[in-house]
Amino acid sequence: MKHTMNISILLPLCFVFLAVNCVYGDEEKFVTRQEFDKTITTLLKRIDHQQTVINALGKKLEKQSDIGTKTKRHAQTPLIAFSATLQSHQEHLGIHQKVLFDTVITNEGNGYNPHYGAFVAPVSGTYVFSATLLSHAGVSGNFELMKNGTVVYRMYMGGHGGGDYDTAGGSIILKLSQRDDVAIQAMDSVSNGQSVHGDLHSIFSGFLLAEAGEELVVG
Repeated sequence: MKHTMNISILLPLCFVFLAVNCVYGDEEKFVTRQEFDKTITTLLKRIDHQQTVINALGKKLEKQSDIGTKTKRHAQTPLIAFSATLQSHQEHLGIHQKVLFDTVITNEGNGYNPHYGAFVAPVSGTYVFSATLLSHAGVSGNFELMKNGTVVYRMYMGGHGGGDYDTAGGSIILKLSQRDDVAIQAMDSVSNGQSVHGDLHSIFSGFLLAEAGEELVVG
């Protein structure tokens, strides 16, 4: 029977309960078998309800434990992040020449090489990159964010006439294998070469979101 164990436990308690509560005022009240059975049935229903609540809480705890495990695994992602800006102007850049962001602000994991002008992935994983470029006054420019020499997206700065400046930029999420490189380069060549304004106005950044084989957790 489903409630055999519950009844064996509850019977002594019920007898104690009935013995203590059999007197109301100065009058004795004798409980009939029907009333006794009804009391047992009510108690068993309460036990079933409590068991349902306990089961629901158990499932909730298991779910939270699972989320905690995934979050912990995600928290073990290696710290790889960089930000580098231009202190010196980049001028007279030829076609496909890299922009060398010469002032490194952050370089956790040593993935960015300011002399090579590229980020080289220390580990395989999902990365986030962003870039903002400022043109020289009255000078336009075409640049590209590259992955292993292949164009990912392009940026155009239209600093035309009147000494106007212009900015261009973007963000991208990329899956990289170890040793893949990401850089920004001049898209094409013009008579005087492409140029990017320095004085810390132009910046290139990136970071590892999750190492390969690691499950991303949101929320």
